[in-house]
Amino acid sequence: MAISGWCATLGACQTIGQYLLPTFVTGFRRTNPKGRVTACSGNTDEMLEALLARKILLAPIEGSEQRKDLHIEPFMEDHMILMVPASHGWANNEVELEDLKGEPLLMREFGSGSRRVVEQALSKAGVKTKDHTISMELDSTEGLLSAVEAGLGITFVSRWAV
Repeated sequence: MAISGWCATLGACQTIGQYLLPTFVTGFRRTNPKGRVTACSGNTDEMLEALLARKILLAPIEGSEQRKDLHIEPFMEDHMILMVPASHGWANNEVELEDLKGEPLLMREFGSGSRRVVEQALSKAGVKTKDHTISMELDSTEGLLSAVEAGLGITFVSRWAV
């Protein structure tokens, strides 16, 4: 059953907003063509606050947030991939966790779901954040990829961004 004359304001964390949200909206609009979608993006914390403030209706986010003030439902699985410059010795090779300690690490900003996912995964593997030299923090996946390409360090990004 199609919904007629609708308008939806969506939010998404940046990676989902850039790489997946357009496909999601396209699929929905195939069966509901008589409407309008407004979308915004930001980091996970910003999108959760926008939901609470009722500025958006729905927000696909990264990470497994645990909050009592919002209902959060897992909807897909993603994988974080280690990105290095093409000229790096690790390019196209297996890397040991211990090797990460000596490399300049590029990270998303605090409040980013992908940053929390990376920090939690490294911690679970026994690698502490203090063991890394965080050389730069950026507020977008595209910024991370550009910084890796420029040789500023290594990073982890969603496979959807690669």
